[in-house]
Amino acid sequence: MKNTGKVNFRSEKLDITIVRSFDKVLSDNRADETETFSVNPPVAVGDTTYTFIRDNPLAPAKVFGNNTFTVILDGQNKIAELSETNNQAKYDFVFLQEGVTLLNPPEFALVAPTNVRLVGQTNDPAGPVRGFELELDTVPTFNSAVIQRTKINAALLADWRPKLPTLAGRDSVVWYWRMRFETPADGEANEWSTSSFRVVPGTTGGWSQSHHGQFKRDELTGLNVATPSGKWSFDPITQALTLQTKGGATARLLPISQATAFSSVPGR
Repeated sequence: MKNTGKVNFRSEKLDITIVRSFDKVLSDNRADETETFSVNPPVAVGDTTYTFIRDNPLAPAKVFGNNTFTVILDGQNKIAELSETNNQAKYDFVFLQEGVTLLNPPEFALVAPTNVRLVGQTNDPAGPVRGFELELDTVPTFNSAVIQRTKINAALLADWRPKLPTLAGRDSVVWYWRMRFETPADGEANEWSTSSFRVVPGTTGGWSQSHHGQFKRDELTGLNVATPSGKWSFDPITQALTLQTKGGATARLLPISQATAFSSVPGR
């Protein structure tokens, strides 16, 4: 928070109101929660950070799904300001309900061959010890000859450090990995959570999308990536142009495409 003016610290307090709105479907139509905190105003001609830590309500309360946090400063306009129009901001955060989340490596990360560590977690941090199934392969269909599988029992994090084979003739390799519960609980889906990364010798980190399966995570417009070749193709582009020449007839609109050939004929 920035205060570019002057505030009387002895007599004035700054009200900070936080309104939390819940996903009406996943929270069983839970009502919004509002809290107001009175704090000392920010330091004049400087930046000030305020931190408020609030716990989620205990079960059986439901707060899953998208939560919107609206922060309002000086909601009753008690403090005189040059502008009262910039005192509100919103932030959305999704609280996951079921299944698992893949944490490491980040999707599309560059990883050194000797530093492959696959980490996933259950979305219920207070849940019991669960069994996790993990798979690792060089194709998104997980059916190649080099596929690896393992099972891990853990209360929160599943941590797997596989040893990758050396694939002849390839200086870098994209690996896909996925994880799910070994035995889904009542109401849980048996779906995989999937991610990918690229192994590059000597890398210190980075980001890359290079395999056709990775592009299926994108929303492509005007671009197609073939499977399994990975060849790129682009949609034709048509542009209308008006051409006017001397001594000719009335100007016409001509569609221009990749196959159009132009020639210049004087007077025509």
